[in-house]
Order: sequence, then structure tokens, then C-alpha cells
Amino acid sequence: EDSYDLYSVREHFPNGLEHHHAGWVFQRLLSALGYLHVKKVIHGGIEPGNIMITPKNHNGLLVDFTFAIADANKPGSKYFGMNDYSAPEIKKGAKPHPASDMYSLGLSMVYLFGGKGKKLPKSVDPRLAKFIESFLKDNPKTRKSDAWQAWHELKDIRKKVFGPHKFIELVIDGGS
Repeated sequence: EDSYDLYSVREHFPNGLEHHHAGWVFQRLLSALGYLHVKKVIHGGIEPGNIMITPKNHNGLLVDFTFAIADANKPGSKYFGMNDYSAPEIKKGAKPHPASDMYSLGLSMVYLFGGKGKKLPKSVDPRLAKFIESFLKDNPKTRKSDAWQAWHELKDIRKKVFGPHKFIELVIDGGS
């Protein structure tokens, strides 16, 4: 299937993906992350190059599990590397925790929505912005850490911001 990493998406949409589409992709990624975390796996390397989307169905896929930590609850588990989207606690040698993946996903979503660093564009609805910002807290204890709970929250926010669920085709490169 045709799929694009978020860097390629931003090449096609330099000001960020239209927020309806970006919110949909975000929700799909939260379900992928929720599944991993239930299985006690921490991805450990989420960044725009490791997120693929398929335009025809808005699926969000996590790829490149080079830094993944299987059985992250096991004593002695640790992170294997960092990237520009890594949570601050990773550099400090913190124990693997879902909140770290949530931080990286949040930063990646800022990028997808057209922002830079932790700064979202002013065009992002305040309800959606507040939700994304809750992923970006420096302290992992105050940051979102449950992907499934966040999935449900985002579902409700998307309905309030964009109205009832309606599939809108995402077109990249003149095709879907």
C-alpha cells in the first residue's frame, strides 16, 4: 500500500496536515501504542520517520522497533537510544515507561499538525491543543501515560471539534 512517513507528509503539506486528518491519524496511532503498552512493550524510538500513514484509510503505523523494549516491566530494563523526539527522562536514565512513548508521540503530532518543537500552530482548536499539550509535560508523572484512555478522550474531542464521524479522503500526490 502507498504509505508515507510524517516527514514526507510535511513535504506535501508544509503547513501541516489538515487537522481533521491529523486528528484521525493521531487516534489510530494511540490504538497502536495502546496495544504495545498492554503487551508491556515500549517502542522507545517514536519520531516522524518511524510513523507511517496510509492515506486511503488514515491508518497510522509505528515502524522501526530498533529501540523497542520488550517486557519493559522486567527488572533492569532500560532504553537503548535517543532521538530528537525522546522524552526528557530518557537522557536521565529513567526506567522505561509508557509516558515516554506518549511524549514522543505528542511531539510527532505537533509536527504533523504543522508546529515545531512543542509549539502548535495557533490554528489548532484550543481543545485539541490542550489535549496534545498534555503529552508534552516534562515530568512523566504529570504527562498522559495511558494510550487507551487518551484514545477515548481524543475520540470525544474530535467529535466536538469536527462533528460526527465522517470519512474524508486524504489525497497525497494526486492519488489516495
